[in-house]
Amino acid sequence: MYRVRIDSWLPTAGPWEAAPGSVFRHGAIVWLDSAPLFLTSDPDLVHPLAVLVPDQAWMAAATSPLLLDPAGILALGPWRWERGPDLLPPDRPTAAAPGLLTANTRLLRRCLPLATPRPILMVDPSSCAQDGPGLKECPPPNAPPAPNSSLRPLPSAAPIHTRRQARPAPTAECPPPPPGEGSIQNQAARCPSPTDASAGSGALLEAFLGRTTNEFTHPLAALRQALRAPTIARPPEAGMTTAGALAGRPPIDLAPFATWFGRGTGSTPSWDDLITGLLLADRWLGPPCRVRLSDALLPEIRARTSPVAWHQLAMAAHGLTNLRWERFLHSFCTQPLSPAAILAAARHGHASGAEILAGVLLRLESESLLPSSADQAKVS
Repeated sequence: MYRVRIDSWLPTAGPWEAAPGSVFRHGAIVWLDSAPLFLTSDPDLVHPLAVLVPDQAWMAAATSPLLLDPAGILALGPWRWERGPDLLPPDRPTAAAPGLLTANTRLLRRCLPLATPRPILMVDPSSCAQDGPGLKECPPPNAPPAPNSSLRPLPSAAPIHTRRQARPAPTAECPPPPPGEGSIQNQAARCPSPTDASAGSGALLEAFLGRTTNEFTHPLAALRQALRAPTIARPPEAGMTTAGALAGRPPIDLAPFATWFGRGTGSTPSWDDLITGLLLADRWLGPPCRVRLSDALLPEIRARTSPVAWHQLAMAAHGLTNLRWERFLHSFCTQPLSPAAILAAARHGHASGAEILAGVLLRLESESLLPSSADQAKVS
């Protein structure tokens, strides 16, 4: 038996055939034309481009095509399955108390520095519920045996790397424009994009948290400036809906930041993961949706990043992602979060989880009286 989400794009009529792709520890990727389809045995990883199949059965995808006939029978190697019940995403929350969003935002901001790639540091999950960083230096735990070379941990997307054109390294002559001067378009355009070599692992998070100045510092500053555009201040009211709490700020167009898509390390580049989190938080917090990823921009993004990162962004523009992240966002909007839940989300993939959370925090900080993470780092 196989199951898909009710919003899955799988065709109801066939037959169609998907070509073999990459195999991971908890799933595999096959290709239907130029679109990736994820097979997984982990329900948390199911999203609109994923199919849940029995454990280990997806390993046949490395050598056999995936077939779907007109009767809805799925065939993969020696396995044959009929479609099972739909996997539904959680209901979108329609309202949340502003105080709850503020409390969860504060907790996310305290936990995010603990989630950045620092292999020699051990993290006590309860420590980020306090004001201090709560980091303890100690030897790393014993590493598990190396997995089979053909089975790798499933990241947030497939290990597909595109060749990107190197751009001049940024210089110190690119400060953010003074308040009220210049434009976001000019700022994003005149700050050069990074080279592949300079955008190392964790560089975006370090810049986001204000720990260092690197190639991501200036586009992050421009994005923060756009998100914090002036609006009429309104005190929170009891019973105010999420939509009401977010009303009053102008929309943000991501077109001025188009050259940054595909930048950073990982199978889903760092900037793409950040924008994924930004879009998801924007859509899940309710209308009006302020962050625009227009259909006209998608072809340009597709040429700059990997196919899987492109599909991740295209889904996020509609508020869709895998069930793990949708459950996390649902909890964020409806109940107090625990530090352990935030750190578990941050450890999704190599660095993608923490970078997606940075995008979520970027969106939430723009709608509150909390200072940004970078500003907080300067005063702490």
